[in-house]
Amino acid sequence: MRARSLFFALAALSVFAACNPTQDTPAVEASLTVSGVKDNTISVTDEGKTVKLTVKSNVSWIASCDAEWVEVDPSSAEISDNKETSTKVSVLIKKNEGEEERSANLTIGADGVDAVVVKINQSAPAVEEKVLCVWDMDKFEAVKDPAISVPFSAAEGSIVIHSNVSWKATCSDWITIDPSANTFDGENQNITVKLTIASNETDAAREGEIRFAGEGVDDLVVLVKQAKADKVNVTLVETKHPYCDVDFKVVPDEGIMWTYGLFGDEDIDYLAENNLTVGDYLVYELNYYLQNGYSSSEIIAGLLYDAEEEINFTRLDEKTHYQFTAIGAKYDEANGVFVATTLPTDVEFTTASAPAANEDYSSVLGTYSVNVTSDFDSEKKTTEVQFTISAQYINETYFMTFPNADFSPVSKQGNVDSFVLGYDSANKQIILPNVQLGSRGFGWSYSNADIGTGAGIVFYASIGEDEYDENDQLVKEATVPEYLYYKWSSDYNKLTLFGTELGSEKLHWAGYICKNNNGNLAWTGYVSSSYAFNGSTDLTRVANTTTSAVKEKKDLMHPEFPVNKASSFFRK
Repeated sequence: MRARSLFFALAALSVFAACNPTQDTPAVEASLTVSGVKDNTISVTDEGKTVKLTVKSNVSWIASCDAEWVEVDPSSAEISDNKETSTKVSVLIKKNEGEEERSANLTIGADGVDAVVVKINQSAPAVEEKVLCVWDMDKFEAVKDPAISVPFSAAEGSIVIHSNVSWKATCSDWITIDPSANTFDGENQNITVKLTIASNETDAAREGEIRFAGEGVDDLVVLVKQAKADKVNVTLVETKHPYCDVDFKVVPDEGIMWTYGLFGDEDIDYLAENNLTVGDYLVYELNYYLQNGYSSSEIIAGLLYDAEEEINFTRLDEKTHYQFTAIGAKYDEANGVFVATTLPTDVEFTTASAPAANEDYSSVLGTYSVNVTSDFDSEKKTTEVQFTISAQYINETYFMTFPNADFSPVSKQGNVDSFVLGYDSANKQIILPNVQLGSRGFGWSYSNADIGTGAGIVFYASIGEDEYDENDQLVKEATVPEYLYYKWSSDYNKLTLFGTELGSEKLHWAGYICKNNNGNLAWTGYVSSSYAFNGSTDLTRVANTTTSAVKEKKDLMHPEFPVNKASSFFRK
């Protein structure tokens, strides 16, 4: 009975086994691994990258990422036979276009197994340092604490702004910049900015700034310092004859050399037509002479002053507007030109009305002539010398000039050196002071190498001549009167020597060349002209001569340097 029961039990078991085949095949365990990355982490730069992974699994899997900037290919695999399969997976990480680093999770999952999470880290784009600076193009580096220092005068220049940002600039009101803004185009980082700085006409040095404001960067400040202008102080001095004669006292600041000019309205208008102010012209004049062959030392010696002076102008026209201008100037050795060192100082004035002239005073005005013999002429030929009497101080004095350059060797233009005649209404005579320096003073140099610079011409009248023995010893000396007196005739056509006894001697007029010896005359022994009156000493009016003073017309754009080119020649 027991054996039969065991049989049925085994039979039943055999039947169950035949009906349930898995009883013989154990269940397959799902697996999922990812290789090709360390610690399941991918790290890439902002440029992005494609990373190759290997997914090994015996079951179907799906990959997904929580970021749009990651693409997975393939993103899944179907595995139906539980056979472990390796799949190459490309993970494309796109370029980071943002400004910050970023991360994402790539999840690869399958049924019956834990998902594999791959961490993806991507760095931010390399941020270029924002720059806004003044750039030194020679050293190729930024300028630290940029500052500009300029003299008082108007100036132009430029700086280079190096930046990788857009910027706008503001500046002090006496500074102009161009351009005043720039939009960064991603490439051009160097922008040349032109600066224009106005002259400083204040009484003190000044500081300003140019401020460049850029996006996301500290402001760039360029300090601009401008010096105070030195001055040439000018005062109009009251004179006894304000209708024709004025004086100016000029006091420069310490260390300033200066020059000056007197200009009428026509002169100023003419300069304006040539785009010059009076101050510009005075510096232009110095450089004009420089360009025409005169050395800087000649020009400095002849036209620049270095101390306080009183400048006199005569022969001005009555009731006429004038402008006196003085300006500091120096020779710029580095650039080979004269430059202004101060602002110009202008003093405007109008001459007074001239007093009414006495009939005698007016009637004597004119040109006279006399027949003489040149002492330089061995043949003793008679020659005519002319001189002109023109108004100086009405009813007081005259000027005497030689219009044909018969007396002064300075130029052929005439009216270069003039000598003073006194007017004596009571005695109806004019008075010629003897041994007087010409109006140009030591303002020219006779063209003789033995004399050198700083000479002048002296009017010298004598009666008789010095006589010497065979040993060159003076045995007889000429008489040199202090004054010569000439009475005018009733018709004013003749001037007659009066009160000077000639006896058997001859009257001589001579032009002696003298040196300036510390302000005193120093005879050189040179004579520019010498005439002997062989017959009459009467001076006869030349018919139809005018009584107005001879005027020297200035060609402002082509001025004549007051120099005899053979040597140096000074207006001082």
